Amino acid sequence: MGIENIMLSVIIPVYNSAQYLERCVNSILKQPRAFKLEIIIINDGSTDQTENTIFNLKNKHKCIKSYTTPNQGVYKARNLALTKITGDYVWMLDADDYINENVLENIQYHITNSKVQLDIIHLGYQQQNADKSWQYKVPIGKHLEIIGGFEFLKRSDGRLFLWNNIYRTAFLTKHNIKFLAKSVSLEDSLFNINVFSKAKSVQLL
Repeated sequence: MGIENIMLSVIIPVYNSAQYLERCVNSILKQPRAFKLEIIIINDGSTDQTENTIFNLKNKHKCIKSYTTPNQGVYKARNLALTKITGDYVWMLDADDYINENVLENIQYHITNSKVQLDIIHLGYQQQNADKSWQYKVPIGKHLEIIGGFEFLKRSDGRLFLWNNIYRTAFLTKHNIKFLAKSVSLEDSLFNINVFSKAKSVQLL
């Protein structure tokens, strides 16, 4: 599959997030990329100006789709979004997240050049040192290493976030993976334990 035929879906659940949402969306849209992009925003019953912010963003960018629901919680919002995506890969962010420059170029390069079909792309992060300098960290293993899901869990320190993982949509669908949506503690971790326990290939970036 050529890179121009690959689509990335970005899911952003929002609740009273007007002050953050535009920064998050703009950090995605300003990225150089060759693949197709869709952004799915679920407005989970916001009572501030979030709905107006979404309206304005949709008027500017055709790749944005939005759905408004009564307030049900972030995990039900994510489950709804997972039924709406059409992308080959899905990235789940929160409204107060934003991504660094050139991240999408890096992701698309490894999707198209990997010798194996990647179930998950696990992203490192910037960590500030004591001298105020920044260092890129890949805590699970070596940069660019590809490992199995069980090996990932063995190496993990238990911090299983959503925001630094990109999932292959067909993989999630095949295994019927979704959130419990019961607002239990550590539901992100429970979701990822389910995901990684079934994944055959995890790319460390």
